[in-house]
Order: sequence, then C-alpha cells, then structure tokens
Amino acid sequence: MRRRSGRRGRGAGFTLVELVVMIAITGVITTSLVNGIVVVLRSNVAVSTRTDDSGDLLQLATWFPQDVNSTPAATAIGTGVELGDLTAGCATADVGVGLLRLTWSEQTGTGATDTYRVSYRSLTTGTVASLLRVSCKNFGTASTNTASRSVPLFADGSLPFTLTAVGSTVTMSVTQHAGTSAQKVVQIDAVSRNPSIATLPDAPAAPPPSIMTLSTDSVDAGNAMTAEFSRFAASEAITVYLDYTHSTSVAAGSIGSGVADSSGSTTGVRLSIPLSAVNGPHQVFAIGNAGSFVAGSIWVNNGTIELAQGGVAQVTPGATIDADVHGFDVNDLVTFLLDSNTVIGTVTVKHNTPASALLVPVTTSGGLHVISAIGTSGRRAVSGPFTVLTTLALLPTTVPESMVTSAVVYGFHAGEAISYHLDSATGAVLATSTADMDGYNHATLTIPPFTTAGAHVIEAVGDGNSSGAALLNVTTSVRAFTVTPNQATVTAGGYALLTLQATINGVNDPTLTGAQPIVVSGPSNSPNGRSPATFPSSATFVAGTATISVNLVNAIPTKITVTDIAAPVRTGESLAMTVTAAPAAALAFAVACPQPITNNWNSGVTVSDQFGNVVSGAAVTLTFSPAIGSNASVRALSGWPTITANIAYGSVTNASGSTASFTATGPTGNGHKPSVLVTASTAALSTSCTVTS
Repeated sequence: MRRRSGRRGRGAGFTLVELVVMIAITGVITTSLVNGIVVVLRSNVAVSTRTDDSGDLLQLATWFPQDVNSTPAATAIGTGVELGDLTAGCATADVGVGLLRLTWSEQTGTGATDTYRVSYRSLTTGTVASLLRVSCKNFGTASTNTASRSVPLFADGSLPFTLTAVGSTVTMSVTQHAGTSAQKVVQIDAVSRNPSIATLPDAPAAPPPSIMTLSTDSVDAGNAMTAEFSRFAASEAITVYLDYTHSTSVAAGSIGSGVADSSGSTTGVRLSIPLSAVNGPHQVFAIGNAGSFVAGSIWVNNGTIELAQGGVAQVTPGATIDADVHGFDVNDLVTFLLDSNTVIGTVTVKHNTPASALLVPVTTSGGLHVISAIGTSGRRAVSGPFTVLTTLALLPTTVPESMVTSAVVYGFHAGEAISYHLDSATGAVLATSTADMDGYNHATLTIPPFTTAGAHVIEAVGDGNSSGAALLNVTTSVRAFTVTPNQATVTAGGYALLTLQATINGVNDPTLTGAQPIVVSGPSNSPNGRSPATFPSSATFVAGTATISVNLVNAIPTKITVTDIAAPVRTGESLAMTVTAAPAAALAFAVACPQPITNNWNSGVTVSDQFGNVVSGAAVTLTFSPAIGSNASVRALSGWPTITANIAYGSVTNASGSTASFTATGPTGNGHKPSVLVTASTAALSTSCTVTS
C-alpha cells in the first residue's frame, strides 16, 4: 500500500495554529487603531480650544501694547496710566467696570494738541465677562470695541482680568477656562515709550512772526486802505488777499502787493477793497514768496439786506419773503439771487425804496438759505440765513376713510425717496414715491378702511432727512347697495332677478367679496294669503357684485330691499317692479239684489288667478238657463218657488271689475222682486244660481 501524503488541498482553510495567531494579531491592531482615533479626536478638541482662545486675545494683543506705548507715566489724576474702576471720561455713558485708564496727548500739524483717552472695562453677562476698549478724542463721543470675547468668571464670581503696573511696565493677565482642567493664564506686557511732556527738551526757538499793520480796521467797500509789513525776508515779494483760501489763484483776487526792503519791511502798501466785498468781517492775508505769512481782520461796510420777517425767517416754497436793501447807490439796479445762483427779483434803488417781495421758488429744497443782492455798481450784500420749510399739501383736506386724497410735496431733495405715513413718521405707510429733480412729488394716498373719524396727520418722510406734515380730516364712509332688477315686469308666481352692487360713498366698491349674509324684504303675501317662496339668506360677491332671485306673488308694484347684516352694514332698495296677475283661475260674483223682475239684473263679476290677484281683460258672458220669466212651468208655480238656473260663461278676457249683465223676463208690473244668490265661485264650466221671489 502507498501512504497518502499529508499535504492539504487549496480549499482546506486555516489550520488551528494559523487561526489563533491571526486572532491575536487582529486584537493588537484594532486596539492600536482605536487608541489612535481617540488621540486624534482629543487633539482636535484641544486644537479647537487653543484656536478659540487665541482668537479671543487677538484684538487685545493688537490694541493693548499700542495704547500703553503711547501713554506716559501718570503725573496727576486724569493723566498717564491709572488702574482701578475709573470713569472713561468720554461724552458717552460708561458701561461695565473700569480696569485701566490711559491718557495721552498728541500734537497736530497745526500746532494744536489733541488728548486721547482709552478705558479698558469689563462687562459681565451671566457667568461670563467681556473686555471692552472704550476710546475717545478730546473727551468727545466714545467708540467701543470688544477686546476679548466672553471669558468665564471664577467660581466665586470674580473677574478673569487682572492688571498691574510696575514702573513703566503694564501687565494684562487673562485667566481662561477658570476652574477647569484647561485653566491657563495669558499675560500681555507693554511698556510706556512716551515720556511725560514735562521731560521733553525745549524745541528750538521759532523765528519771530511777520507783522502787518493796517491803517484802519473799518473800510467802505470800493475804497482803499494802506498796510505796513515787517519781519519778512529781505526783498521778499508780498501779495495781499482778502479772504484767501488755498483755492485762490495767486494771479487773481489780490487787493495789493509790495516788496520788503533789506530789513524785511515795507510801508504804504495800498489795499483796494472791492465793491463785491459783503458787509461784515473779513480776513486780510499777506503771503510772501519766501514763505512768510501774516493775517489780520477788517470790517467792510457795504450794502445790507434786511429780511422783513426778522431773525431766522421761515417760509414755504412758493411763498414770498420781504427783503429791504441798504447802503446801495441811488439808481443802482439790484438783482436778488437765492443762494447766489437763482434770480428771484430785481429793484432799482431810490430814496426810501420799499421792501421787495421776493418769491421763493416752489422747487427750493428745505433747509437754510441766503439771499444775495448784487448791484450794477458792483456792490454786494448777503442776507442772514432763513429757513425754507418742506411743504406737504393735501387735496381734499377732508376725505372719508377708504377713499383717496392727493399729496403734493415741495422742498425735498432731488431724487429723494419719500414715504407717506398716517399719524406719525412711523405710522401706516399710505404710499411711497420719489421726488423729481426739483424736489417735487405728487402721490395718491388711500386712507385705510375704518380709520377713526376725526383729525389726523399725514407725514411725508424722505430718506435724505426732509420731512413735511399736513392735517387731514377723516369722515366715515357711507356703504350701501345698488339693487337693480334685471326685468321691469314679473308674472305673479315667478322670480325676479336682481343685481346687487356694493358702493362706498356712491361709487362702486370692489372690495366686497365672497359670501355675505343678507336680509331681503319688500315682497308681500298674495290677496288670498299665499306667501312668496323663501327669500335668499346670502349672496356671493365677486369684486363687489352679486345676483339674487326673489319670488313674487302679489300683483302690485313691488320694491326689493336688500341688507348686508355683516359689519359694516349695507342696505339698498330697488326701483318698483310691475307684478302682473297669473292666468285666470277663478270667478267671483257679486249680485245687486233684490231687483224688480222687470229690470235688468246686474251682477259684478271678478276674475282672479290662483293667488287671488284680479285678472285684467276677462270677458264674462252670463245667461240663465232656463231664462227667468220665459219658463212656463216656472211661471205656473205659485209664489214664485225656487228656480234653479245654470249660468254659463265664455272666455275670460274683459276688463277687471266689469259688470256682467243678465236679464230675467217676467210679467209686467207683477211686483215680485226675485233675488239671485251666488253659491259658488270657481272656474267650473257652470255655476248654479238660486233665484227666489
């Protein structure tokens, strides 16, 4: 026999030893992976926390060193570095608790000194505190920034911020995550590098300023004065200007010039004051070509404008303002300009010239304006300021609620967006629009439904701070129905179609929509007591219009009244409709008895329809059969016994209430007065009538 080999086939699987080794290795690898993931996750949290912490301190690390570097050591209260709960001292109210106050001064390019104040303050909200940096210039309005976002307080409620100052070193300590395993303290140190102003060395002495001496401090426009100059550079060219600005051309606007001698002085420089210099104070500037500079002031006497309203006058666009000119030459033609650019009038100066009524254009924007007066002589005057009020006008000024009024505004800024409000600048918006290039706007305003009757205010508010207001009287609107029959005539028993149109103050009101509860009245019961069919109890409106149908049974002129019982109540009544009788359905007889047997017997005949309405145009023919007085058997009866006669009738077409005549013929003069009794009143083909003596 051959011994079988111990080699396993390809699909025989793991041996027990291999399986045990694999399980052991897998456990080790899995444990390592889990530990690695946990470490990564924990590291991510720590990294995130450190990132947040760094972000919290970023602003503080930016501002704090710069502020301290700029501040000298304190020499008195309100200067230098000061620790403690001190007020910021700015024009804005303080918030939080003061920790550090810094004060320093800086000199501007013009030689002026500005004072800067910074206050670091802690603001507590719940269990966290924020560090604020409050700063202002020259103790004006404060600017507040967050230097560090919310940091948890200590368990005892104490602040996480601590400040110390040793010499010129100031330290800010911030404790983050107080009371936790992640608690840490971050310190920011800064050193003052700005010495006290008192310790600065004296600046080199400045050269003595140039000197200008004017021959007078008051001069009439159009006249001349002289000036002397000293302490200029030797041979320096000097140009003199009136009210000089940096935009003034060197070649234009000068009122005189001269050249300094070897000692830097010159005398007798003529200064010509232009006629256009307005009445009032002016500055005289002397500028040398070597950089020397000096200024002085004079009063120029010239024409004046006096506003008759006095003070700061207030006018509306389109109104007039009275202006009186003084100091102009006789026969001088003076042109008035609004703000030096719009001609609003002219006047020729005479002795005792009356005030001129100047029309303020309706397109003038609201705010302060001046009037300039320029004469052909060259004299010029400028008025004091006056105020042009923005204007809002309404037409009409009394309007029912839900209706419209027109609003017109003047004096707004060109292109200014305008909103129109009811009762206040923040009230219901009635319309929005935009002022045109002349500051004008027209808008249509719809007063909200059911606005309380009485006095109200309409305010126009512009996004450029223009505003205007006007009074509006609101009344209560009259709401009603117009009830219009779709036909003028209806047959009894039929239905009338009616159109309901909601109105408000006499015009169609499309706002009424949907099903509305209504009450219909007007139609009455028929003569024989029959009632109309049930009236509709609601109507469905589309844009204020609805249609209903009403049953009519009484043949009389009929008006229909419709009332909407939902608030607000509306009601309306139709014109009278003609209701005609239905086809004939019954007869009614009324006999005038007794009558002499030799007379004609007259019987009133009424023809009616099924509702008891009289039928017009019914022709009734009545005969006795047998004819009374021609029946021998009847005549033979003693005492004129009861005779039964049949009454036959033809078509019903003659006039209502006509009298049907029938004749009973008997012996002449027998004196008997028989009577006729109607025993039935139906539309049957025959009716029995009993005749008695």
